[in-house]
Amino acid sequence: MIRHSINHLGVVAASKVMPLASLLIYSRFLSPAEYGVVSLFVSYIWILGIAVSLNLHTAIGRFIYDKAAPAGELLGTTLLPIGVVFTLGILVAAWDLDRTADLLSLPRYAVPLLFAAAAGQIAESVLIQVLTARERSGSLFAAIAIRSGMSLVATLMLFQSLSSDRYLAVLWAEAATNALFVAYLLLALSADRPWSFSWSRLRAFADYSLPLIPYMLSLTLISQFDRVMLDRALGKETTGIYSISYNLGILLVMVASALINALNPRFFSAMDTQRHDDVRRDARAVFAVCAFCAFGLALFGPVVARLVIPHQYEQGFALIPLIAIGGLASVVFQIWARVIFYSKKTYQLSLIAVSASILKIGLNALVIPSLGIWGAALTTLLAYGFMAAATIVVINVDFRSFRVSVAHEAAWFSCLSIVLAMEHFLDIQGSIILALKAAVLLVVAIVAARSVRAFIASNASQASRP
Repeated sequence: MIRHSINHLGVVAASKVMPLASLLIYSRFLSPAEYGVVSLFVSYIWILGIAVSLNLHTAIGRFIYDKAAPAGELLGTTLLPIGVVFTLGILVAAWDLDRTADLLSLPRYAVPLLFAAAAGQIAESVLIQVLTARERSGSLFAAIAIRSGMSLVATLMLFQSLSSDRYLAVLWAEAATNALFVAYLLLALSADRPWSFSWSRLRAFADYSLPLIPYMLSLTLISQFDRVMLDRALGKETTGIYSISYNLGILLVMVASALINALNPRFFSAMDTQRHDDVRRDARAVFAVCAFCAFGLALFGPVVARLVIPHQYEQGFALIPLIAIGGLASVVFQIWARVIFYSKKTYQLSLIAVSASILKIGLNALVIPSLGIWGAALTTLLAYGFMAAATIVVINVDFRSFRVSVAHEAAWFSCLSIVLAMEHFLDIQGSIILALKAAVLLVVAIVAARSVRAFIASNASQASRP
C-alpha cells in the first residue's frame, strides 16, 4: 500500500509537471502577463477535454471494478464514441477559427494546440483509471513521468530559441507531448484487443457519465475560471500573479489525489463487503496527512515562495494560507464523494458541484472588482467548503447504513484557523516566529501520525488473516 501510494504521488506530481515547473522554472522565463496566457491555456484544456469527450472516459474508473465486464468491451465502448465527438469538436472550432480564438481570449494559433493538449489529458485519464484498477502503479508512474519529462525538456529548449512570446514554448511542448501520449495509450492498451463496441454498455456509461458532465465542468470552473474572470477584469498580469500563488497553495490536493487513488481498490472492496469502519479509518488517515500538508503550506508557503519564485509575483504570496485552507476543504469533498460514486447516483454530485460553481462565479462577479485576487481566493475557500458540507449532508440523509461524522475534520480546521489568526495578530518577527511555526508543525505531525498508525495497523491486521 505504501509503495502504491508513493507511485501514485509520483503519478500526480508527474502529471502536474507543467504547473509545478511553472512555479519553480517557467516563472523565471515568463513575465506575469505571459504566465497569465499559459494559465488561461491550461484552464481551457480541462474545459475542452470534458466538452469533446462527453465525459465518457470517467465511466471506466467505476465499471472496471465490475469483475464481469470485459476489458476490450469497456475500452472500445469508451474510445470509439470519444473519437467521434472529438472529431466533431475539431470541425466546429475550425469552422470559424478567429471567432473561437477571440471567444477564448487566446492567440489564433493556440487553438489547434489546445485540442492536442486536451486529447492528451483524456488519454491520461483513461490510462490512470485502467492501471490504477489493475494496481500497476509502477508502470503508470513511468509512463506519466516520461511524458512530463519530455514536455519539460522540450519547453526549456524552446525557451532558448524564442526571444519574444516565450509562452509559446509551453504551449507547443504540451501539445506535442500530449499528442504522442495518445499514441502511447493506444499501444499500451493493445493487449486488451480485440476492442468491441456495445450499445448496452454505452447506455450504462451514458447513465453514469452524462450526469457527471455538469459535475466535471463545475469542478473545472471552480478551480480554473478565476483566471478567466481575473483576465477579463484586471488583465493577464494579475492573472499570472494569482495563478502562481494558487498553484502553490493547492499543492496538498496532489497529495490527496495520490493517496485516494492508491486506496481506491481497497475502498471499493470495503464498500462491497460493508466494512465501513475501514472506510472511515482510511479516510481519517488521508485527511490527517493532508492536514499536515495544509499546516505546512499555510505556515511556511509564503516564506518558501519568496525563496524560489521571482519577486515580480510576490504580490500574491499572502494568498497561499487562504488557498491552502480551501484545498483542505476540497480534500474532505474528494474523500467522501467516493461514496456517492460507489452508489452510482452521480446526479447528486452534479447538483452539488453546479451549486458550488454558481455560488463561486456569482461571488467572483461581486468581489473581484473590489478585492481582486483576494476575492478569488476567498470564493475558492467558500466553494470548496460548501461542496464538502453538502456531500456529507447528502450521505448522512440518503445513505442510512453509512454515516459520516466530521467532528475530527472540524477540529483540524478550527486549529488551523486559530493558528493563522494568532500569527496575524502577534507582533513577532524574524527567527522567533519561524521557530514557533516549526514547533506548531511538529505538534501537528505527532497528532496526524496517530491516524496514520491506526491505518497501518488495520492493513497489517487484514494482511495477516488467512
